[in-house]
Amino acid sequence: MVEGALITGGVCFSYWLDFGFSFLDPNSVAWRFPIAFQIFFALVILAFILELPESPRWLVLKGKEDEALNVLGALSDLPSDDPYIWGEFQAIKDTVLENQKAGGLRDLFTMGPDRHLHRSVLAYVNQMFQQISGINLITYYAATIYQNEIKLDPLTSRILAAANGTGEHRNAAIFPVVWFFYPETAYRSLEEMDGIFRKCHSVFTVVNIAKNEPQRYGKNGELLIRYEETEEHRERQASVVSNKGMEHNMEKFEGIHSEG
Repeated sequence: MVEGALITGGVCFSYWLDFGFSFLDPNSVAWRFPIAFQIFFALVILAFILELPESPRWLVLKGKEDEALNVLGALSDLPSDDPYIWGEFQAIKDTVLENQKAGGLRDLFTMGPDRHLHRSVLAYVNQMFQQISGINLITYYAATIYQNEIKLDPLTSRILAAANGTGEHRNAAIFPVVWFFYPETAYRSLEEMDGIFRKCHSVFTVVNIAKNEPQRYGKNGELLIRYEETEEHRERQASVVSNKGMEHNMEKFEGIHSEG
């Protein structure tokens, strides 16, 4: 959501900036400044990112668990031994351990309980249809299309192009629409929704499963169910333990085979 808002906000800002500097034509500042101004945001990120702590996920991957707990506590302004922080840490650790046992790219084409192939195809097709619709062409060359193809005057073309860039914020309407038509998603995290979808066998069972699934967080974000008590945690732990057992048996088999 944040990434999408930044993208649409950037498009909106760039169009109105171009519109304002278009009045400086034929001076080269009209196009030089909008292009050069992009570096300002890069410098802001560069200046602040150096002081940011390492990602908790990366710290767990490197075995620096105490540091990961401290970073999570600082991000939420809570002590590192708070149940909420410990739950977040345990969820990250489970994910890291699960990723370490993953089979790589070939897992994307498997059809186990998590239906990786369906997820991969859905993500690919969604991105393909988004780009094949030509939305980027209109976004980038709107003013040129309005002026050269529709034969509008330059001022009207630039205003319409800026308005088109501003209108991209309409995508944010998807959130209240989802909340209105699917109130079962209210106060649920993305991880909870992912768990609900994993239990569904079709789109017609989502609402019924969501109604019966207990909520992990309250209206004000308070923790209702600890991560360690969830079915997701038990499944991930079982998966990691099962994988370790298989690796141990394989090593034992290879040892016997080499001795023979």
